[in-house]
Amino acid sequence: MAIKGVARFHKNIGKRIITTHTEHKCVLDSCWKPQEEEFDVTYLPVQKNGIVDLAELEKAIRPDTAPVSVMTVNNETGVIQPIKEIGALVRRHRDVHFHTQAVRSQRHRGVLRPQAASSTPLVGGMGEAERIAKQEMARDHAHVKELSERLIKSINAKVEHVVRNGETNGYSGCVNLSFAYVEGESLLMALQDTALSSRSTCISASLAPSYVLRALGAAEDMAHLSLRFGMGRFSTEAEVDYVIEKIIAIVQRLRDMSPLWEMVQDGIDISTIDWAQH
Repeated sequence: MAIKGVARFHKNIGKRIITTHTEHKCVLDSCWKPQEEEFDVTYLPVQKNGIVDLAELEKAIRPDTAPVSVMTVNNETGVIQPIKEIGALVRRHRDVHFHTQAVRSQRHRGVLRPQAASSTPLVGGMGEAERIAKQEMARDHAHVKELSERLIKSINAKVEHVVRNGETNGYSGCVNLSFAYVEGESLLMALQDTALSSRSTCISASLAPSYVLRALGAAEDMAHLSLRFGMGRFSTEAEVDYVIEKIIAIVQRLRDMSPLWEMVQDGIDISTIDWAQH
């Protein structure tokens, strides 16, 4: 609503929208619609770590630009964009509006307030929840970061050819890993007792590789071989250790059945093979 509203309101000044290839699907959908109305939409590439290049963004902004939309924390990779710097850059252009999808980074502060009367019990409950969150948020963040590091280090210590997708200093509660020579969906099916995903739930109905990982420069096969791990305040070391143990065992079992893995073990560089189609 914000993107389409700002774009249409300022259409007499300019019909140009700027966003990135890794935006949330709801933002991309909101940009595709104005394109049908002859708006010019620029989709900026991101660097390999998932961060937008500020120099490229600055070059893309023109006098006819209406909104610029860059999400704060990516829901697939946990990459955190330099929102403060992006905002400062956009503010240098008087008539350009800046929008960010910030669901993953919301700090539990009131943003939208209802116009009607509020329920006193609900207000009281929310106040108590925010009091607890204020006391425990720093501890929760440290806890999630510790679990995230435990997961990544333990898997890397036992499994070869694992790639972490996105900036390593991103949101700790979202870790995206690609396991070469293992089909992501097969790995996911073998972990049915664990709540994981191979892509964002917003595109889970699609069998296509993640457009976010492709925008980060991942090859199509590696984008298919990824799993997204989510951890929160109630996650435990025991749960993470269980997932680590299962991942290590299942990846090894699936690779043992893979002809590609056998070729790699024999020292063959499969990237040099010209696969003939029959």
